Amino acid sequence: MLTLWDVIETPVAAAARPAKRPKAKSASAEHRPEPAEPAAEPACHGPFDAIVRTMLGRYGVRVRKWRRSSTGLASLVQKRNGAIERWVESPRPTTPLALSIFLHEIGHHALGIGAIRPRCLEEYHAWQFAFAAMREHSVPVNEKVLARYERAMRYAVGKAARRNIRSLPQELLEFAREPMPIVLAKSNPRRVGNEPNYS
Repeated sequence: MLTLWDVIETPVAAAARPAKRPKAKSASAEHRPEPAEPAAEPACHGPFDAIVRTMLGRYGVRVRKWRRSSTGLASLVQKRNGAIERWVESPRPTTPLALSIFLHEIGHHALGIGAIRPRCLEEYHAWQFAFAAMREHSVPVNEKVLARYERAMRYAVGKAARRNIRSLPQELLEFAREPMPIVLAKSNPRRVGNEPNYS
């Protein structure tokens, strides 16, 4: 049978009890690094290093990462102070095909992301930019590059058709699966800016 004195903890008993140890941090939490910004320019180590450095410097673009797949991404990040960072992701440019994808993403920045409407027309001009840059640096636009261009443009035009685009610019008609109305460049109210210059 417990008495009142058994329930009440005396200061002596409390002092005699060993203090609780603080919980140790797990190894994963202890060594977890703070999120960092991606490296400015991951090393390329390929036959087209000079082209990569030239194009990144010319358009003020940084490489977020080299992708393992043959896909690319061009993106803009606006900082709190108003500064804009231009980023690309692409396969490491070690072949003409990988280089063309890298240059295509650079092309989006050179033309201005979102400056040309519709989006499929921006894709077309980004590819034309890539081909012009390859010719500028004496890199052949081979069959693999042209096949990828054809596939990418058919996908872009097909996507626009699925989103119920009303008419296609004349440059894109060859990539349409079904006949569509034409929009001439001068009469396209959604087109923004001047004609791109690839010279």
